[in-house]
Amino acid sequence: MPFVPYPTPLFDHAGEFVGAVNVLVDISELKTSEQRITESDTRFREIFKNAGVAVWEQLRLHRR
Repeated sequence: MPFVPYPTPLFDHAGEFVGAVNVLVDISELKTSEQRITESDTRFREIFKNAGVAVWEQLRLHRR
């Protein structure tokens, strides 16, 4: 599982280092989402690269 560490040093009242606390955050869902976006982007690019016809995207503004 991928984790991101967030270490924090601990000091006593005199400012001397006495230890540390390390919080590990599980980023599995983030990594899975990043992989899905990368795969989707690759498929999208391949579709347009190999389309064989002109393809474009048009922004449509709705006015009343």
